[in-house]
Amino acid sequence: MKRLWILLLIIFSSFFSYDYLMAEEDYTVTSSGVYFGGRASRMEWKAGHKHFFGYLIGPSVGIDYRRPDYLYAGYRFYWMWGPLHAGECHKNISDMDMQGRLGYTFGKTLLFTPYFGLGVTAVAFKKSNSVAPCHKNSYADVYIPIGVLLSYHPSSEFSVGVDYQYTPEVDSYYKAKGFHNIAFELGKKGQHSVEFPIQFCYPKPRFPYVQYRIIPFFRTYYFGRALMQCGCACQCDARITLPRQLAYEWGIRYEIAIW
Repeated sequence: MKRLWILLLIIFSSFFSYDYLMAEEDYTVTSSGVYFGGRASRMEWKAGHKHFFGYLIGPSVGIDYRRPDYLYAGYRFYWMWGPLHAGECHKNISDMDMQGRLGYTFGKTLLFTPYFGLGVTAVAFKKSNSVAPCHKNSYADVYIPIGVLLSYHPSSEFSVGVDYQYTPEVDSYYKAKGFHNIAFELGKKGQHSVEFPIQFCYPKPRFPYVQYRIIPFFRTYYFGRALMQCGCACQCDARITLPRQLAYEWGIRYEIAIW
């Protein structure tokens, strides 16, 4: 895998030299603005020996200040909801993520933006047709997004790119109804995400400051083990260890960009 990344880097460098990266553009590069739209995905959630599958849908918004050879700042937010199934076991899941970014953009028409920031992921579950004390539970993960946003703008009406992000954990939390004294064991590996934004306008745009974005994406989730002790709702002294939670999500976003 490491050799593959090195080979891709060599091929990429041969096509896009430093002189090309710094070439002056003769048109307006539009990469700053407000984005809003919808997000749909397929999720696979693994908890111990159980594998849950389902589809999620929800809104997404964001804002970017990204100009050639200048400071970069951005913000992302989305919320998703949907049912997950593992045989006869059913859960409803809500998934929220928000993050802020800071970085610097190099280049004129081929924009290269390394960045870092701070983000929060919150995932909540509710078991269907269950009245058990712990039928509601949720995870929260505070992380530092470290990534690279690369986009090529052959014209002011079209661009294509890739946004890769690694998100090492800062801290994690777990909450379950009826339990207290919950301790998290942080995982050694962080989470990953990759997006492929395609931005365009129609040949004769009705609105000169509006473009559209189609963004296929892939993302992983990872939460460490949680050690729980029953609270007063259960009236017991048992200690329960939850398995690691690992999930994969892939889907697509459709957004409207306003400059």
